[in-house]
Amino acid sequence: MRTLKRGVRLIRLGVVVLAAVAGGELLSLSAQGPTPATQAHPKLFIEIVQGQEVVNNVKQRVARDPQIVVYDENHNPVNGATVTFLLPKSGPSAHFPGGQTSYTTTTGSDGQATATGLQANNTVGSYKINVVVQSQGTTTTSTIPMANVLAATVAAGASTLTTIVTIGVTAGVAGATVGTILAVTSGPVSASK
Repeated sequence: MRTLKRGVRLIRLGVVVLAAVAGGELLSLSAQGPTPATQAHPKLFIEIVQGQEVVNNVKQRVARDPQIVVYDENHNPVNGATVTFLLPKSGPSAHFPGGQTSYTTTTGSDGQATATGLQANNTVGSYKINVVVQSQGTTTTSTIPMANVLAATVAAGASTLTTIVTIGVTAGVAGATVGTILAVTSGPVSASK
């Protein structure tokens, strides 16, 4: 019995030594870890579904919720990607519930992510919502352009709204006033929520 145990130990030791000699290169490679080629990250693509070029009425203090879809390089929806919507902290902008300027969510099985509860601030002008998507070590970004306008009422069924904001500046010449166009915005008008 003792001889049998000793024989098993010698066989194990022989296998280890043989593996080390024959596969020395393999052992040294595995000690270094995976090569960068095996750590390829998928490419991500963002499609803006809702919010692109939307004009928000600041009197109503509501805005169209931005919505995106994240796809991989094979145009398959990406499930579980982390999506952060970032708003400008000042000037024309909006905010998410609680006055927040960022909103983080994850995509569903359809690859969609929506930032809910967006409310326009009272500053008129154009701005961009920055979108940052992260999944499996890959990050990609996009922007969603929006605008805030001051409109008393928006007629239902109106297809576009154009607003020109001007400021009169009195020049050094007697009685001369120069008008400067600060913003020209046009886009689809959406009904308030």
